[in-house]
Amino acid sequence: MRSLMDRVLENVAIVPIAGCWIWLGATDQHGYGRIFLNGRPRRLHRAVYQEVKGAAKNSVCHTCDTPCCVNPYHLYDGTHHQNMQDREQRGRANKAIGKRNGRAKYTEEQINLMRQMRGSGISLKEIAAHFGKRNTGYFSLVINKKIRSSG
Repeated sequence: MRSLMDRVLENVAIVPIAGCWIWLGATDQHGYGRIFLNGRPRRLHRAVYQEVKGAAKNSVCHTCDTPCCVNPYHLYDGTHHQNMQDREQRGRANKAIGKRNGRAKYTEEQINLMRQMRGSGISLKEIAAHFGKRNTGYFSLVINKKIRSSG
């Protein structure tokens, strides 16, 4: 039976400058390598980390921002908080707000109109009715920039 690292090395493309080991096998919906070990599916970067460095106490994180990279030297044991800070600092956070959010209810133009209407003294109830709604809670949040503060 082939070792985990033999299986990995047979199925990666090594990127010379970056040093990433790009997994060419199966990936999950987020781009992380998947492999079956002892009949159970695992995220490959976690399995590689464990094989080379031992069991992680926290999350196995990437220094290279490449989910399908399985180079053990690009992996580190970090807390969820550290991983989220790293994601934010590197600009990888999915800030799907405003028009970038596919489920946005209103366009930026409509949001601006709501704010102009409120600025000219129109009540929240009237603004909601203008947009075919009865509940004013969402409109209050948008107008007061609690949500949709930028697009």
